[in-house]
Amino acid sequence: MKTRRAGKQGAMTSAAFLTALFLMLVLSMMTLLLSGCVHTSPFSKGEEFYFQALGDADHVVATMDVPATRDLLASSSLASSRLGSGSADVLLDKAERLSVTFSRMETSDDWDYRGAFEGDYSRFLLNMALKSQNDLTRNKVDGVTWFEDASGMQFGVPKNGIVLFSTKDWESHYQNTLVSRSLTIPADIARNMAAADIGIYLNAPRSVPLFIFDVPAALLMQTSEAYFTITLADDGTGALDGVVRMHDPRLANSLSMLVRSQHITTLRRDGQKIDIPSLQGMFTPEGDVLVIRDYPLSSTQVRGVLTGFGF
Repeated sequence: MKTRRAGKQGAMTSAAFLTALFLMLVLSMMTLLLSGCVHTSPFSKGEEFYFQALGDADHVVATMDVPATRDLLASSSLASSRLGSGSADVLLDKAERLSVTFSRMETSDDWDYRGAFEGDYSRFLLNMALKSQNDLTRNKVDGVTWFEDASGMQFGVPKNGIVLFSTKDWESHYQNTLVSRSLTIPADIARNMAAADIGIYLNAPRSVPLFIFDVPAALLMQTSEAYFTITLADDGTGALDGVVRMHDPRLANSLSMLVRSQHITTLRRDGQKIDIPSLQGMFTPEGDVLVIRDYPLSSTQVRGVLTGFGF
């Protein structure tokens, strides 16, 4: 009887082992199949861009072509967070576009930011990997799981092809930019931003700076909106084009004289030649708009697109 029971127990153990092995093989095959699938952003068709739902008043929106800005992004604080299992390469290798909006914190001069990586991301695989991390806090809203790390960074993968992140209130970020979207960036401006290596948008700036330009608060308060596009060079420098819309033509002309004067001061400080005709074409008032063309950016200014906001 003892031998018979042992044989029966051995048979059950073998069956359980074979069942477990079979399940492991099935899961492994599923993982290989899923990882072999190419996932794209829900916004990849180009009918509208994800970042159009960013850009609240007094925020700065930046959208970047990730392959073109890879070196710049590799040193960002977000890329080195626990997102993507702690590996910046895992996150960036799969990314096509990063969009982020910055705003001043209510209690300090630091910055809150939120946005999304878009690219070849599997919701199933990323969520499975994140759920295995014991030091992440797990939350759920409307059946969607999101996570928070020890630094306060919040992130989730609500759909294939997109990873949402935020320094606060991930749930409202998810609702406002993915579930119940309200577009704040006009389509023509969004297309220009998306076509550049880096696109910047400001809606009614008040406490946020007018990008790299040092504009007095009184003049900044008279700015309706602005957008800039940056084309990067191989040496890390860039060329900026932009449009700044003021409340009236007089203000646009005042802004033109101010930024032109600042640029001349910089050229003199750096011992560079001042080409007056070139400067006239660089800053052109057109009605209530100041048009900026081919403004040179140093590598430090390019890096400041992110690091200036603590990102």
